[in-house]
Amino acid sequence: MKLFENAKKKNIRFSLSPSAVLLFFLAASGIMWFISIFRHGIYGTQISAFFMRFEDFLADFLNVIGYSAYGDPYNCTAYTGLQEKGYPPLTYVLLRPFSGLVDIAHYYEQNRFLNMYQEPLLLMMLMIAQTAVLCALFFLIYRNAKGSTAKKGLMIGTLMLSRPVFFTIERGNIILLAAVCTACFLFHYQDTNRVRKEIALIALGIAFGLKLSPAVLGFLLLVNKQFREAVRAALYGLFFLFAPFLLLKGGFSNVPLFIRNMKLLVQAYGERGAFLEHRLNEMNLPALAQHAAGITGAFVYLICALLLFFCFFYRRKWERILAITLVLLLAPSFSGYYCVLYLIPAAVMFLTEKRYRPADWLAAVSFLMIFSLYQSEFLSRLDHLSGIYILTFLMLLYGLFAVVQTKLERSAAAAGTDLNSIRSYRIVSGDYRIKIPSVPVAVRRRILIVSGAVLLVSSVGIRLYPVIRDSITYRRGTAQLSKGCYREALDTFTSLGRYRDSEEQTAACCKQLTDAAIGAEADGDYEKAADLYRIAPQYADNRIRLADLLELHSDLVQVNDQIHLANMLWIVLEQTENEYLLMSAENVGTHKFYEDPSQEQIDWDNPEAMKIALAQSSHPALTWETSTIRQWLNEEWFPQFPDEVKDRVIRCSIHTPANPTYGTDGGNDTEDNTFLLSAQEFSDYTQKCVFDTKYRAALLRSTGKKEGTVAFFMDNDLYEMGGFNDIVEGEIYPVMRIRR
Repeated sequence: MKLFENAKKKNIRFSLSPSAVLLFFLAASGIMWFISIFRHGIYGTQISAFFMRFEDFLADFLNVIGYSAYGDPYNCTAYTGLQEKGYPPLTYVLLRPFSGLVDIAHYYEQNRFLNMYQEPLLLMMLMIAQTAVLCALFFLIYRNAKGSTAKKGLMIGTLMLSRPVFFTIERGNIILLAAVCTACFLFHYQDTNRVRKEIALIALGIAFGLKLSPAVLGFLLLVNKQFREAVRAALYGLFFLFAPFLLLKGGFSNVPLFIRNMKLLVQAYGERGAFLEHRLNEMNLPALAQHAAGITGAFVYLICALLLFFCFFYRRKWERILAITLVLLLAPSFSGYYCVLYLIPAAVMFLTEKRYRPADWLAAVSFLMIFSLYQSEFLSRLDHLSGIYILTFLMLLYGLFAVVQTKLERSAAAAGTDLNSIRSYRIVSGDYRIKIPSVPVAVRRRILIVSGAVLLVSSVGIRLYPVIRDSITYRRGTAQLSKGCYREALDTFTSLGRYRDSEEQTAACCKQLTDAAIGAEADGDYEKAADLYRIAPQYADNRIRLADLLELHSDLVQVNDQIHLANMLWIVLEQTENEYLLMSAENVGTHKFYEDPSQEQIDWDNPEAMKIALAQSSHPALTWETSTIRQWLNEEWFPQFPDEVKDRVIRCSIHTPANPTYGTDGGNDTEDNTFLLSAQEFSDYTQKCVFDTKYRAALLRSTGKKEGTVAFFMDNDLYEMGGFNDIVEGEIYPVMRIRR
């Protein structure tokens, strides 16, 4: 109390800055995390700071070592599909030497790399490499942070012992090196020392060569009109992107393979706007999540464009860097948690800012949510993504204020106002050393009203957009249904999901078109009836009605129709004047691709037994020619057909090409009455046909990622990885070619 009384007498004012509060809570979160880890161990929630609770420890590092071991990563078919081999070549070149520390051939035989972390030499060298990279990050933060040594030490400790850093170390992802390179660039791209500035440009080139996406940071050079530096940075980036191809097998012939794998990667993981939708679903807000799915895909690019535009108006350096970094996180169609490492330079500059605005407290809260090591169970649904959203909103607001400020300054300059004789305009100014014109009350009120109106209209518009869109779509569907445009109406109401009574309208549409089809069939207009049945074959018994109609009028049969044969429904894959190629629309049995009678049965309800069985799987070298399922189809299943059906079946010469992804041999040609589709044939037929396995695995005749495994499909999705098929079963959908 005496301290406060003395302070009051001496007119001393106490104030808490956002940086001090942020550092305090970050330090407290780290202490609480360590206490919780040692108290609760593997059963606590804080272990979730590591991905999947260490179940695939160092997965990113170990997998890339495996893929690059033989210098041909873009053709590597080991362990995973080609969509997982989409890194730029510099990543594979840097990590390939680590494969020499283990018996890599042994792990290729196992077709699994995740247990390589048990190799002491490999683990030790990884620890040395990660320590060197972390020391570089330590040096960059210490050299560029401002303040006392104690403050610098606290800043380094809280940022380097943060959740994203721990997460990245556990993953072993090379993005840690990319983050250090981007930090070097962001700290020194405006450096007066030529050597440091050039090193910064080279570092940006290396980051681009590692991850591609850091290229967006080069926009800062354009903002500062550093056009020569931008050209040099672009040349460095191109060098580190293409030169490493020469160190791989095939050299520049890998470029189209890299592009192919990148496309597969984006197709597999790219979902624009999915982050916000996923977060709202986790917060039990499904209605908002549904609206978010419709708008975030379009608005994310608008937000990124605004952030880039505002970079020309931001007054504080950390604002420009933070805005560009947010674009780096938001623009890619997928971005892992470790990508928030790119925010470290902006956080350091924020913590060393001399003056703060009141709104900067939001930035402090956001950084706390992003870098906090301790995860409160009470706030478990608020994570780094929530912090990124708050930062994005804040930077857009800062940008609006900065544009207004710039407009006022230019107006004052045009009017010849003396800027040194007037007071600060604190609402929009972040730098109190620059004095800008005092604006009349009426003008300020008008600015605030216009700004508030713009924000209000934008907020209301974003909220009402999906409602208005769905309302217009609903009215369009109602009009289509009243005009008898059943196909269009059905598509419209289906796209609306649970909006209003869209589900009831969908059912009503199906009923009306079924009634119309029955009426057309009664009137003798069989072609119209068949077309109507095809619109909603899943409704009621329309599929059976269509099959009955086609049995009487075979001239109406089309590809993807289902017809009767031997008391079964068959999908028409191909048809000519004389022949059909048919695939069973029903599962005829569940079998293994290879059956070993001597093998013990597995208790599928016992996870430990399942793991042991997978680990001991022998993977016999077999193909379609020697598979057990081929023998069963042709020697046991097919002979059960009536003679009149067997007489119509055409015995075919079957060629099974190599797996299109992994290149595994399909085996010798065979002669079969009935067979399974190959992976290539399945992909071709899915362009015209719809398959329904009720999301259960159905076998194909193509080999999987190695001999002894087989490709399979679920509904219309192809899975070429195969499986451990000497123990795992799959459903059977036979194919036959018959005479009409």
